[in-house]
Amino acid sequence: MVNRIAPYSWKTFSVKDVINNVSIGNKIPSKKYLERGLYPVIDQGRDYISGYTNNENGVITSIPVIIFGDHTRVFKYVDFSFVPGADGVKIFRAKSFFIPKLLFYFLQAVILPDRGYARHYQYLAKSTIPVPPMAEQKRIVKKIEELFAVIDKTVKSLNETKEHLAQYRQSVLQQAFSGKLHKTTVWNQNSLNALCRYIQRGKSPKYITYSALPVINQKCIRWKELQIQYLKFIDPIQFGSWIRERHVQPMDILWNSTGTGTIGRAYLYQGTELTDAVVDSHVTIVRADVTKINPHFLFFYIQSPFIQRKIEKMQSGSTNQVELVRKEIQNIQINLPSLPEQKAIVAKIETAFAAADKAEKAISAALEQAQQLKQSILKQAFEGNLVPQDPNDEPVDLSQIKKHKGKSK
Repeated sequence: MVNRIAPYSWKTFSVKDVINNVSIGNKIPSKKYLERGLYPVIDQGRDYISGYTNNENGVITSIPVIIFGDHTRVFKYVDFSFVPGADGVKIFRAKSFFIPKLLFYFLQAVILPDRGYARHYQYLAKSTIPVPPMAEQKRIVKKIEELFAVIDKTVKSLNETKEHLAQYRQSVLQQAFSGKLHKTTVWNQNSLNALCRYIQRGKSPKYITYSALPVINQKCIRWKELQIQYLKFIDPIQFGSWIRERHVQPMDILWNSTGTGTIGRAYLYQGTELTDAVVDSHVTIVRADVTKINPHFLFFYIQSPFIQRKIEKMQSGSTNQVELVRKEIQNIQINLPSLPEQKAIVAKIETAFAAADKAEKAISAALEQAQQLKQSILKQAFEGNLVPQDPNDEPVDLSQIKKHKGKSK
């Protein structure tokens, strides 16, 4: 609930009194989402559209509607036909005395408790929300969209700059491994197998809630960090079946080897992230022979277009489970200069990437400020401070509110 002093012409009601819930028939489970299809699938996730389906059952055609993520507290305004995703999706329409777009904006200003992955609709339904006169509702929506259009233009420019930085990094890597970033004398071609002491997938463990041996999985692995919040843990009875060689060591490259959207992503393990760890069967450990190849050089090479394009071509398996098999990794060919030249190339890449990271950090801060500005605008609108009130505006008719109470449609 937001504390405020409402303009005299505004009325305040519980959210449940200004909406009509929409019954949901067929829901599409996430494992059945398609990359393309006839109908978009909208669920409670952060992404506006989470996938597609060709299944006509359950298509919502009476629009506009508002989606609420019962677990995520995410709101979405939908004005096109779609199919709802699975668990946690609540759908409702604004009653006739409330402009749907304004209801969507106002709901985002309602403060809800964070109960983790518990359900939140009960708190939303009991929250209060102001209902301005219809004429003022139109003025508020117009003003919000004018201001948001300016912000969105800036956000678009910032995101384009962010994309250019990603392209810049790839350009740096392209130059680095084609001999243009640093002049080198001789490049020799070797297989990855010949340059590494160990290349092996993890095993499929038996998981428990917690133990002394964490398992690094695909979700943990990002190019710049290891997201330990996604760790899983092995049952102690299995500890003995993981020989020491299978435990992650400093300077190991952890390489995602299955899954659309995750395959090919890697992380260079520093050794300070965890006391001990292993990887599951979807991740390959690539352990460089440091007498032949610099682990940082190899990690940057894996990120480069030379390797990522090869991965795209060598993916095998069904569309839902592409796979980078061990033999294919071992057979990857790498052009390699001497160790001192590898070190010099790594230094130049790191300098270029540091400049790009600094720029990206500034962009991220600007994007966060843009989001905060939008929330500030919504708060002003919610409190009646965004547009001037007109004493000639007719307040919402209370009898109309009462008439709409009853069973939701």
